[in-house]
Amino acid sequence: MPDFFGLAEAVITELGVPSQSPVHRILAEARDIEKRTGVAGLISADKLFGLLEQDFNRKDIEAAVAKSLKPGNGADMSAHRMLVDLATAPNGNVQLVTTNFDRLFNDCSAAVGSTLFPNLPDPARQGAINGIVYLHGRATLDYRGAENDGFVLSSASFGKAYLSDGWAANFFKEILKRFVVVFVGYTADDPPVQYLLEALNSDGGYLEGVYAFQSGTEDAAIRRWRHKGVRAIPYDPTDSHKALWDTLEAWAARANDIDGWYDAILRKARKGPDKLAPHERGQVAHVVGTAEGIRRFGAVQSLPAEWLCSFDPCIRYGKPGSIGDGFKRSDLYVDPFDLYGLDSDDVPKKIEQGNYHAKRDVPKTAWSAFEPSAEDRLTLGGGTSSSFRGPLSTLPIRLPPRLDILAVWFGKISHAPAAIWWAAKQLGLHPFLVEEIRWRLKDQEDPVNDDVRTAWSFLFEAWQHDPHRSRRAAYELQEAKKARGWDRAAIRQLSAYARPYFTAQPSYSSSPIPPVGKRLHLRDLVHVDVEYPDIAAFNDVPMELKSHVLRECRRNLEIAVDLESEIGGFGLSHVSPIIPDDNPEIDRYARSRGLSRLLLSYVSMLSGLIEAYPNSCRHEIDAWPTDDKTVFARLRIWALGNKILVPDQDFLPHFKKISREAFWFPDHQRDLLLSLASRWNDLGIDQRKEVERRLVQGPKRWKREQAQQYEERKNAAIATRVRWIATNTNGLTFDADSYVAKIRLKAPRWEPDWANSATDSREGQSGTVRTDTDIEVLKDVPASELLKEAKNASGRSSFLIEKDPFAGLTKSRPLKSLAALKDAAKKGDFPVWAWSRFLESSARKNDNPALICLIANRLISYPIAPLSELIRPISSWFETVSEKLAAADIPLFDKTFEYLISILLFAPEQASSSIVRGDEEPDWTMEAINSPVGRIAEAILDDPRKQGLEWHQGLPAIWRQHSADLINLAGDLRRHALVIFGHQTNWLFAVDPEWTRANVLSVLDGGDVSDQNALWAGFFWAARVPDTDLYVQLKPHLLRRATERRSVRRNYNEIIAGMLMAGWASFDSSGSRLVGSEELRDLLTSTDDELRSHVIWQLERWSEEATKAGPDPDQNWSKLLVPFLKEVWPKQKSVKSPLVSARLCELAFSRRDDFVEVVDTILPLVSKIEGDQLFLPILKRSDKSVIDGNPGKTLELLYAVLPDKVRAWPYGTEGVLKRIQDAEPLLTTDIRLLELLRRVELR
Repeated sequence: MPDFFGLAEAVITELGVPSQSPVHRILAEARDIEKRTGVAGLISADKLFGLLEQDFNRKDIEAAVAKSLKPGNGADMSAHRMLVDLATAPNGNVQLVTTNFDRLFNDCSAAVGSTLFPNLPDPARQGAINGIVYLHGRATLDYRGAENDGFVLSSASFGKAYLSDGWAANFFKEILKRFVVVFVGYTADDPPVQYLLEALNSDGGYLEGVYAFQSGTEDAAIRRWRHKGVRAIPYDPTDSHKALWDTLEAWAARANDIDGWYDAILRKARKGPDKLAPHERGQVAHVVGTAEGIRRFGAVQSLPAEWLCSFDPCIRYGKPGSIGDGFKRSDLYVDPFDLYGLDSDDVPKKIEQGNYHAKRDVPKTAWSAFEPSAEDRLTLGGGTSSSFRGPLSTLPIRLPPRLDILAVWFGKISHAPAAIWWAAKQLGLHPFLVEEIRWRLKDQEDPVNDDVRTAWSFLFEAWQHDPHRSRRAAYELQEAKKARGWDRAAIRQLSAYARPYFTAQPSYSSSPIPPVGKRLHLRDLVHVDVEYPDIAAFNDVPMELKSHVLRECRRNLEIAVDLESEIGGFGLSHVSPIIPDDNPEIDRYARSRGLSRLLLSYVSMLSGLIEAYPNSCRHEIDAWPTDDKTVFARLRIWALGNKILVPDQDFLPHFKKISREAFWFPDHQRDLLLSLASRWNDLGIDQRKEVERRLVQGPKRWKREQAQQYEERKNAAIATRVRWIATNTNGLTFDADSYVAKIRLKAPRWEPDWANSATDSREGQSGTVRTDTDIEVLKDVPASELLKEAKNASGRSSFLIEKDPFAGLTKSRPLKSLAALKDAAKKGDFPVWAWSRFLESSARKNDNPALICLIANRLISYPIAPLSELIRPISSWFETVSEKLAAADIPLFDKTFEYLISILLFAPEQASSSIVRGDEEPDWTMEAINSPVGRIAEAILDDPRKQGLEWHQGLPAIWRQHSADLINLAGDLRRHALVIFGHQTNWLFAVDPEWTRANVLSVLDGGDVSDQNALWAGFFWAARVPDTDLYVQLKPHLLRRATERRSVRRNYNEIIAGMLMAGWASFDSSGSRLVGSEELRDLLTSTDDELRSHVIWQLERWSEEATKAGPDPDQNWSKLLVPFLKEVWPKQKSVKSPLVSARLCELAFSRRDDFVEVVDTILPLVSKIEGDQLFLPILKRSDKSVIDGNPGKTLELLYAVLPDKVRAWPYGTEGVLKRIQDAEPLLTTDIRLLELLRRVELR
């Protein structure tokens, strides 16, 4: 039988019910109502059987039912076998409950036992359910009646089973507590389902662990079952529900041979996720998601580490990209979802190659193998706790058994590049997993690549640091020391918080999928850097303790050098000079970050102690390592320039500690030369000669450097420094000029300017690029050569100066510029860069009418083809000068417009918007105002012939023709025009309603959806409520727009909400609302939470304004708020979402004067909220708030909306409860407050 009505129909025929019987009419009416309304179950089939019991004996009815259900010979029982197989637990017990009356489940499995009322098993007893439970009765063996107490069939028997006696309801409640329930073959409106579920789901939420297969679309399936608390599993019903039965057959095969099923899945898994289909990857995910499955998975050898990518939703939903290293990407563009996505995943939107700004969010419902499941949490039992004392007190909370096994498997594949690649994306791993990896790397049977060991070592060390915790602890320590003072222990502790440490991230060359290759290097696996905590300085440490601070800071510098050296030393080569450069273009940012900040803070501290503690400071520099040629060499070089730190007698010993490599290190050059120059004139001959010996010695030769290249580099370096010192001191002991002239022969590319800039800082430079438009170079250049000379003289002359003399010429000498363009045009040359400079120059808006007309005549005299590439600058110029041009020469204005239309028709591809859409939904407004058509449309709005037009006077014929020319363009060009005219709809309709209806509003009547979107974009851009006549015209379209999908409404929800509310508050000539309460209520019911939230936001904003608010001064929304909520706001469960409830609460808390009335109004409209959706007004105690003034009503509202779980409460809720008690002590005995406080205690 297809359904209960089919059974009723068969029974009516079998019993011979007269055609005039009410039973026939009710059955026909039930069918008709479902057909007309699309809503099933309004007349329940059990009512029909109740009517039959009035005329027939129950035994006769049951006999007719049994006879109708009797299967024919050779009945297909494959579906029944499948369900029995699926209901068979691993221990062999069959756990299947049916409301069917036939015996087919027994017939297909004779060995399976069965039970029926009144001998139902007790679900609370483990193993009690073993067989088929016929909950509503079963036909006799000969199908001549019902066994035992008969069938649960009529409304009376259903009432007895589920209400008065309640034995069926109680049985099912116990089932729900202990089992996952799946409905197969039921509709949401079958009497058994209605009686089973509706009483159990009175609050409208989802029941835990109850599912139902439902044919049809996802939305329809969810809608049919949601109010019963059941999660629908939609499927395609075509071909006699083939999709459902194929799926059940596959799972039944699994149930019949669980070992074989696991083996088959895991054999496939050996191929790797990228070699399998999404549903096959989903099967592996199912295996890994269960305790039994992960045990089998972990026992398989040689499973690819790439499965981590399918197990992790962050990888599956990662942004697509090209394969290869960061600088040599291949052309192979891959989307990780295609390789690793599961069949249960929501398919993300495609991201085209080159769309660098696109984002892809991970759905909250996406499965992850690494997150504890509900089953995992149950298996933990009391193991989630640590010990109060003893060895166990320092151990972390253990993993659930499933994740334990997953960690062991991870250890097995930890040597694989994919495992390290994945781990580098994590902020840390569980300590058990870390120890598992360490053990595997140590005892790996196969030799583990050294780079793999090194990569893991870096990751382990990086994960040991929690920068947020260290920063917080450092702050707390500093605050404590302000009160109690500093000591050596505190200095050591704070220095430890400021200590550099390793960070590890995915490799810069990282692709969206793990790296592959026979030989991978460390750089392919992980990027390691040194992090320098930005911990505040020891500014308030007493002077007598600063030497201890100095030693600790030196220790941190030594650690920094070690860490940087370990990862290649790159960071040691980019340290800011100690002596700052006063060049304003130098970027100072680097001096306050990283190793530079650590070094310079150390120098600052040392400098502050030199005068007071010179001996201690000299001892400090004696402690500097002598084998370092980077940071401490820089410090030693800087110290040379200070006579207190390095007295004259110590100059040479100190200088000799600077190695040859350090002396010639380019980054040291500024500090070295400036330090030497500050002491040079006071140095003795021997001291100078030692420095000069180093100077003429030159740098060492690099490995594999050619001899000639070395000689040139060495002599250039020597010449630079010799020339600089000779110029900036009282001279060398030898003739510097002669010496430089001699060695320059070996460095022919060396220039004296190199010496002039020898002490320039090598730090980065920043600033705003300035355009130099000086026209001096073009003054005497003839028109025929002017464009060529202008282009040659253009470009970047220095780091922050861009030369553009032609731009200057277009401003100061426009006629000369135009002459040059004219000369080029004669030769058939129309350079885009030159025309763009001229036409888009800001000077054009100040041109006199004569020059504007000259330019226009010149433009329209040229052929269309070459000027098609100039449509952007020409349309921009036309918009700029349109008002002046139209006022000076209206025929020329029209000709120019027609010329532009000719270009658009000739080369429409040249007129696209300058806004790059990429993969995103079009932003028609932005595209239009940045397009040639948009600018031309804006230009004709300056036509003086349309100025001063009166109400319904009609638009001028020529202006209507111009507008039609733009509207009749094709594709996006037409849409750009529609945006501009949509923006002007209010004015257009006021002047010429007939033309506006025919040419603008008609777009909304159907046809191209993109055209409609563009027109709405322009209309909403205006953000103005239309006059009554236009509102009436737009109303049906506006209501339809408000219910369309979110992406179509884009950012217009606020405007749509305001227009709908303004329509409700406005009246037509007959006194009726422009948007009726019922109309708006229906719309709010059918739209989404986003629009509903915007309506509430507008209510709050408009009602809070001190003066009469809203688009109409007659609309006082402070007085309209409560009537709106009472008359308009829907009471349906679907509208009482957590988000909407939170917004309504915030609305209430914003109403100081009528808080009580608003709360009373919204209480029937809200449900439980969620933590991150509500902001409570936590004000200072001295502030008067709605909480203090209305503690009882605040409590009533909070009790209605706060969820049961305290962790889901909004931040600050406990503070509000405390304020309620303080404001009204009598409420401390209120049962609602006591209940909320009890939840807090039990948290």
